[in-house]
Amino acid sequence: MGEQQQWIINLQSEVDEINSTPSLQRRKTPSIYRVPKILRDLHEEAYTPQIISIGPYHHGKPHLQSMEPDKRLVLAQYLQRAGMTVAQVVDAMRPMVQEIMDSYDGLEEPWTNEDRLLELMILDGCFVLDCHRQDSLQPEESHLSRGLWLDFYRLENQVPLSVLDILIRIGGNRVIYSRCTYLLHSYLVYIV
Repeated sequence: MGEQQQWIINLQSEVDEINSTPSLQRRKTPSIYRVPKILRDLHEEAYTPQIISIGPYHHGKPHLQSMEPDKRLVLAQYLQRAGMTVAQVVDAMRPMVQEIMDSYDGLEEPWTNEDRLLELMILDGCFVLDCHRQDSLQPEESHLSRGLWLDFYRLENQVPLSVLDILIRIGGNRVIYSRCTYLLHSYLVYIV
């Protein structure tokens, strides 16, 4: 019994040390990874979005530019529904910018610039939510092509869930939240 309690004391001591050392408290924990080169080289098309870029990894690629104006239109609609301005959304999201940066594995310029990354997260996050909102309004007749949905699930084509969560909370749309939760659950069940 004494030996078992000693490991508890030792573990607690290590946790206390981590909590008292600021550099150890904030450890990068990416949730969105780059596909390893060895896998990408086997089948490039499987890992590269075909219709839309979501997040920083594929943003700016010429073949994905046709959807960029749609993202701005969707943002305007989101702001109108929420009764908010771009500045209000930025203010709500700015406190979590470091968490957003840490969500990406190997984030590179220009995305290490906070303002540039926030702009991208707001545009892409609103677009993802709007697609789910539209789909939930007409579930039997999804207006989204299969290719667009496939792009949403590509490993390198993501925004952190925390971005979607804050956009849902400040936008006040629980229907989207329900739909996103359902889709996430369905996706996780499918891959497990």
